[in-house]
Amino acid sequence: LYAALDPRCRGVLAVAPYADVESIARHHGRCMARGKFTEALTKATELADMDPAEADVVAAAARLQCPLVLLHGRCDWTVPYRQGRRVFDAAPTAKHMETAPLADHWTVFLGRTEWFIRQFDAMGR
Repeated sequence: LYAALDPRCRGVLAVAPYADVESIARHHGRCMARGKFTEALTKATELADMDPAEADVVAAAARLQCPLVLLHGRCDWTVPYRQGRRVFDAAPTAKHMETAPLADHWTVFLGRTEWFIRQFDAMGR
């Protein structure tokens, strides 16, 4: 989100990003009746004093002016892979998506220390 606002950002490394507040909330509240869900989301955003539109990662990705590297696990039930894919697809800049076929939201980092170092090093150049 920040990188879409600050042209000084030289790159974004996103790990399992959600697409937008409503879709991730709907994913976790999928058993709620539609009216109750809307009421709960409205109340939650009021309590948090936030505008869901300001946390729209897909919209922010569409405004990026720097490279995007995105990592997402295919077995992620916390933030489904399709949400990260929406973020990736929206970015107009140089981009790369690394998919971890058997990783979930919590295991996507395992064994990737060197990968992260390479990504940060490349962005720093």
